[in-house]
Amino acid sequence: MNPSSIPAGTQLTLMVTTDTKTVTRTATLTKDAAIGRDKINVIPFDISGAGYVMETSAYCDFSTLTNYNNMPMTDGTKPVTASGCSMRALVTGSEELKCLQLSKETSSLKITPVNDKVLSKIRLYTHRVTPSNKSKLTLKAGDTELETKPVRVPDVAATAGYLEFEVPEENANSTLTINYKDSGSYLSGITLFYK
Repeated sequence: MNPSSIPAGTQLTLMVTTDTKTVTRTATLTKDAAIGRDKINVIPFDISGAGYVMETSAYCDFSTLTNYNNMPMTDGTKPVTASGCSMRALVTGSEELKCLQLSKETSSLKITPVNDKVLSKIRLYTHRVTPSNKSKLTLKAGDTELETKPVRVPDVAATAGYLEFEVPEENANSTLTINYKDSGSYLSGITLFYK
């Protein structure tokens, strides 16, 4: 159920991500905001002042790659490699969109530590064409499963979306893997966030 209004005093968080930085700021709504149906709603709130968090980030667009070993990130590092994955071109309308497919038990993404960076979060972008409803991905540190998330989220995957894994502090400098679970996953890109 969508809200019809957001009361004053509600905290709203704004996250702006570029290819190299992410700035997160939480602000308090100073007056009630009415939410109208079937229209674009504008909810003004002040994000000036102190109290923001800045992280560095690096992005890799899977649709531009021809090789999934040592995928180049926007910060020049190559911490992500794929194993047992394949390149797929899925068609939506008249558009052919390339993606990375994790389609079998042996499919995984490996994320190795980067010198002088502390990994805090991993964001995986789903492909606009998501053929399966049961697709899931699991984040692991060694043989320990840290978290499993669905790839297809109702009302998000129809136009593509993303899923995020928070990396526990004790695993921030570990080699991590993202593994296939239950059904094939189709991904357009990855962003790594560092504290």
